[in-house]
Amino acid sequence: MITPLNQLDAFLQLDVPIIDLASYHRYKAASALAESASAQNGATTIDVGRSVAQAYYQFLGASALVDSARESIQTAEANQKNVDDRRAAGAATDLDHERALASVARAEQDLADAELGAALAARSLETLSGHQSRRRTAFPRRRPARRGTLQNWLGWP
Repeated sequence: MITPLNQLDAFLQLDVPIIDLASYHRYKAASALAESASAQNGATTIDVGRSVAQAYYQFLGASALVDSARESIQTAEANQKNVDDRRAAGAATDLDHERALASVARAEQDLADAELGAALAARSLETLSGHQSRRRTAFPRRRPARRGTLQNWLGWP
């Protein structure tokens, strides 16, 4: 028997799993997380849109309230002038005069509150939307269309 003096032996082994359940479950979990993140992105977009719309309508309402408060001040001042004229004529008492003054002061306080609300609503809208809001000076007045008389609607002769 002949045997070589310096022999080299090589041994190779390849381990390939047929089914790797741990990696499969990790892949499924990652896929579910990606799908969840996509759905969460859509839900966040809808929530932000709803918040912007709500802030916009709050801003519109607050702006209209400022206009209403200004008209209320004008009305209270006109009432005070009327009471002062009546008081000068002797037809109104000092109590009526003080009530008119209090009414003007209350209207001015309501205007300050309305302006604060409008400023806060504008800031909220700007924060949510990223656009600077400007208060409208006048709101459009819609005139109701003439639809006819009640008799025409009810079909009366």
